[in-house]
Amino acid sequence: MISEEEPLPDALRADRRTFVEKNIYDAADWYDVDYAAYRGEFTFYRLLVARHARTGVVVELGAGTGRLTLPLCEDARLHAVEPSASMRGRLLDKRAKAGFDDARLCVEDGVAAAFVGPDAPVKLVIFAFNGVLHLSSRDELRRSFEHIRRKLDDDGSFALDLTPPYWETMLRGSVPWGRIDERVHPQSGRRFLTCDRSSYEAATRTTRIDIRYAYADNNDDDGVQITLRQHMWTTPEILQALHDTGFVVDSCFGNVDLSPFSEGSPRLLVSATKR
Repeated sequence: MISEEEPLPDALRADRRTFVEKNIYDAADWYDVDYAAYRGEFTFYRLLVARHARTGVVVELGAGTGRLTLPLCEDARLHAVEPSASMRGRLLDKRAKAGFDDARLCVEDGVAAAFVGPDAPVKLVIFAFNGVLHLSSRDELRRSFEHIRRKLDDDGSFALDLTPPYWETMLRGSVPWGRIDERVHPQSGRRFLTCDRSSYEAATRTTRIDIRYAYADNNDDDGVQITLRQHMWTTPEILQALHDTGFVVDSCFGNVDLSPFSEGSPRLLVSATKR
């Protein structure tokens, strides 16, 4: 029987080198390698910032290492909420390099259902890049949306985006290691290989994604294997949760090009105001 490691190149095989396992948010350096340059949904949020945040503050939930936070700081005062110490630390380093102070960008250790927020009116709360998929139960989803609504100014807006469920993984149960790619590390310039696999647990509606990174030029270096877990909320469930917690949808798009939303859309980008 062929093991799941055998089809992989030697650099990515766990039977040929050691892989240090981490939660994705405890590996901020590798997170940035994959995601820091991606800003597909930036136009959506920047338009909302321009519309809602001429005064007051924008709260970004799950701000991570500042992928959207730092460019949005050019247009508004930001309050970044991020529960991961590794991600917050990297965001604070970037804030210092960018020359922003606490008055322009405040960083809080918090979560969607219990963040403290700024000492000024909140005009916009954004929950970008599948952040809502980290809310693992209907109760947590409801409590988070209710808390966001309480924190918003009367004329404030709440916006989020998500990718619909990974139906292939959910139907198959698991997808083995694949999508092997060779890339160049943006900081070190070293070549590295990456691959991923996924599995779905129907009882909790949770998809687990494992991603491996390994330098190709030295097999003595340990690789890194990071894990991401996401709850497979459907777009109708999210839209219903917004309605049930006192929001009215005012814009809804099906992709980052701001095309109209439909049942088969690859993404949901939605903003809502308080009812």
